Amino acid sequence: MKTHLKSILIIAVTYVFFISILWSLGKSIDTVFGLIGALLGFIIATGCILFAIYGLRDAIAKDLEAPRVTGGLYAEINRIVADMSYKEGLPKPVIYGANDHAPHALSVGSSIKSVGLFVTRGLVEGLNEDELKAYITHELAHIKRGDHLAADIGAAVAYFILLPTRLFDGINDGENVGKLLSLLILGPFAAIFVQLAAYRGLDYDADKFAADIHGQGYSLASALNNGQKDIRKHPIKVPHYCAHLFTVEPITAQTQAGVFFMTHVPTPKRITRLKRLSKKVINKAIYKSKGIT
Repeated sequence: MKTHLKSILIIAVTYVFFISILWSLGKSIDTVFGLIGALLGFIIATGCILFAIYGLRDAIAKDLEAPRVTGGLYAEINRIVADMSYKEGLPKPVIYGANDHAPHALSVGSSIKSVGLFVTRGLVEGLNEDELKAYITHELAHIKRGDHLAADIGAAVAYFILLPTRLFDGINDGENVGKLLSLLILGPFAAIFVQLAAYRGLDYDADKFAADIHGQGYSLASALNNGQKDIRKHPIKVPHYCAHLFTVEPITAQTQAGVFFMTHVPTPKRITRLKRLSKKVINKAIYKSKGIT
């Protein structure tokens, strides 16, 4: 599905979802309340879209406890991002650093001028420069292709649907039954938008973009492979509403209601595809050098 069509679809679903639910609730009391409910649904849907554009980046930064970073450990990643952004003719994203050992990255920002790039400590420390460049180029591909509008709206709607679950965040009762029950009740509704907004096939396209930039896909394949191993050792606690924005799957079915929010193409499939693509590029170069077309 083309990116702009996907954006139109998820915007339409957002309005239909909130208007129809609040219309039905109001209509069960009286027609006038139904109309008021429909109007309220329209306002909430519009608020979700505005939040996706203007507030989602800051919300994710707060939830991941990721401040803006420039120097120290993140000086090198800032240099790489600035260099890659310049080469691709893109404004340099604001970089946020999450102090987590799991190697992860995600980008967010419906406007190309307000994009935020989130990287974890584990990503910066665990990958070499070439792997980091490939990883970052994958995220820049999503930015350049305009993939973020649909993905961000899906995250914003899921954020609002899951707001009641935050009432149980401060409770420490072992399994936190309240949190689990609220996720099981509201999770499927939020997951509709997360699943609809997920990149899926677009990740293949972004992988290919990164491989084309580097002339091969082995660097990204290596980064994904190394990251996959470390992710198993260091699972990350990820807000469900933004799980689909990560470069690789950040949650597992074992998390609370996590199965609803698993959206990514399996990493081994992406690695295999990148290696196959690289072999074709190398073979083509060899044939060309020998004068074979």
